[in-house]
Amino acid sequence: MALRNLLDSMKDAITVDEDVPLELEVSKILMKDQTRPVMFSRLHGMRAAGNLWSTRERIAGAMRVRKDELMPKLMEAMASPSPPKLVGDAPFMDDVRTEFDLTQLPIPKYFPGDQGRYITSAVAVAEHEGKSNVSFHRMHLRDKRSFAIRLVPRHLYTMWKSARSKGKDLPTAFAMGLCPPVLLAGAMSTDYATDEMHIASSLKERTLGSPLEVAKLQSGITVPAQAEIVFEGRITSKMVDEGPFMDITGTYDSVRPAPVFEVDRLYMRKDPIFHLLLPGGYEHYMMMGLPREPIIYRTV
Repeated sequence: MALRNLLDSMKDAITVDEDVPLELEVSKILMKDQTRPVMFSRLHGMRAAGNLWSTRERIAGAMRVRKDELMPKLMEAMASPSPPKLVGDAPFMDDVRTEFDLTQLPIPKYFPGDQGRYITSAVAVAEHEGKSNVSFHRMHLRDKRSFAIRLVPRHLYTMWKSARSKGKDLPTAFAMGLCPPVLLAGAMSTDYATDEMHIASSLKERTLGSPLEVAKLQSGITVPAQAEIVFEGRITSKMVDEGPFMDITGTYDSVRPAPVFEVDRLYMRKDPIFHLLLPGGYEHYMMMGLPREPIIYRTV
């Protein structure tokens, strides 16, 4: 289930052919009509897309279910996770680099008060002492080879603290350009023992009829095989100030200490598509809100 194939079916998309500045202009364009996808033909030399999953209708359409079937399918997947299918090769392995400059990627500064340029759509995948985790974390671009990532006391934070207590970095990968089953699973709140990648695979199998395909990186971490871009590296013990940044509430999050993610390898598909997720926008609401609904419903 490749993002680029899903984009082909989005007939109401707005296309931006001219290059636009990375500072603030991307947000202005995305905010004009958040219900419609926006395709950038050459944002800082690359293809990019935003407002992709900003409506329930589009998410349901990509998963080939009715809108009212979304929550029941999410509940089923949470109740019955299933393992993904490991494949030997993946399109993002077409271009593997150990020498790169992250500042050349189309990473935007979304709002005037933001600390700088941020990736907001990447999903972290980490494995530590038999536990696997898939989760969202914003990434502030620091330099050519590193990001500062916002970690709060959830599962990835617990894994990082455990590795740090042993004097080790936490091997982690961040994947971009993912399908809705992975994005929704990555935003779920589950118990520590649950592997969100198994929920994503179960959700894909229940909606699209086949398990999620994953591929193994050189570090041994498995990530969705259809990802557009993958950053493979380590969450280190080095701490820096991160923030301010526009949060889902539409207000600026405060400055806090954050660990540095050092990138060791950059993987990209041929002509990769960079997923832009507008902070505090409809897509942000949908990705963070929809996965909470089955949990609230089950609890009630």
